[in-house]
Amino acid sequence: MKKFLALILTAIMVFAITACGTNKTEKTFRMGVVNGAPALAVANIAGGFDYSDEANEVKTGVEVQKEAQAVIAGLTNGTYDMAILPLNVASKLYNAGKLGVKLVSVNIFSVLYVVTKGNYSTLDDLKGKVVYSVGIGGTPEVVFKNILTANGIKYESYETVADDEKANDTVYFNVVSDAKLVMDALKNGKADFALLGEPVASQAMANAGAHIAFGLEDEWKKVHQEVGFVQAGLIVKSTVLEGFGGYVDALLTEMGKNAEYLKANAEKAVADLNGIGATLPALGEETLKRCLIGADKASERKADIEAFLSVLSPSEYGGKLPGDDFYAK
Repeated sequence: MKKFLALILTAIMVFAITACGTNKTEKTFRMGVVNGAPALAVANIAGGFDYSDEANEVKTGVEVQKEAQAVIAGLTNGTYDMAILPLNVASKLYNAGKLGVKLVSVNIFSVLYVVTKGNYSTLDDLKGKVVYSVGIGGTPEVVFKNILTANGIKYESYETVADDEKANDTVYFNVVSDAKLVMDALKNGKADFALLGEPVASQAMANAGAHIAFGLEDEWKKVHQEVGFVQAGLIVKSTVLEGFGGYVDALLTEMGKNAEYLKANAEKAVADLNGIGATLPALGEETLKRCLIGADKASERKADIEAFLSVLSPSEYGGKLPGDDFYAK
């Protein structure tokens, strides 16, 4: 009789455990990133990231887009639950109040370079020249313009001025949506300089026979000595954080391993990312050195983020600094 009761109890326990397992919430969250450095920032989860706890079974899908506007559109229409975007763009989305996004981490710190096929000594060499850039409204554009203004250098949109009307004291800036357009302009001579993030900057140098004129962070530090260069980070919809906080914490921990993963698995990382929409070149040692990426918790970098945004025009980050609730706990 005792053996029979023991068997019954064992069967009940097995059933209970099985039932609990089948009652877990199954969810898939999708992340959008832009081709280039944002894609590199998620290289070690390009094939997905799975998370499980007592209540949830969560999968992560990553998709690479050519431009930030496509990622923002995906957040708006519900395709994406999270994304890596420039911090000023993330602040704009928060201030707009429609998507309910929070900043989880800072992942990109300094990857922006100006490259040229010509000669360069100082910023004055940009006067009268045409500079192409990728990233409409994002970090490349707003930081570059901020640096020019701080150095007393005027700029205008290249599209509004005929070639024979360009002044020798003005930089002509053209921001386009796709890095390929920037590389093509540099190669065919339409652009004198190109502002690009790594690893695309290295790709442009190889394809166009160009070289680095200067790093944007170097010029930034000359005019904003006490303000760190924090470029882009991971924003997540509040609904994800509220219902799956453990998953988000685990995701951030995994992303924190990415920099070391890239060093050890550069070839595989490029292959995996190109398999989900990226168009990245092989990553050489020097290129990787110029890719300053990581996964710092946003709440711990709040002071740096606010200092960075504060030296930009308020219109570039949504009119006001984001509130404390912008930073995920």
